[in-house]
Amino acid sequence: MQNGNKLLLLLGPSGVGKSTIIKDMLARDRRFVYVTPYMTRPLRKGETDKISISDAELDTMIAGNQFWSVNTLYGVRYASPK
Repeated sequence: MQNGNKLLLLLGPSGVGKSTIIKDMLARDRRFVYVTPYMTRPLRKGETDKISISDAELDTMIAGNQFWSVNTLYGVRYASPK
């Protein structure tokens, strides 16, 4: 990371409270910044905090070294952009 910044990656399956923790951290300390993840499934109704892309688009971005992390859960790939 540049400028001494640190990366905190919070991962877990749906329903474990990631969004609750993230909202609390953002409210408590302005140094935290939410980075919008990419995923290979359609957005759910009302979902605005992720970016939906195709598997092919994700593969291209992976090849371009654009992510810190890529993981798969229940057949959906999620990626945290740099």
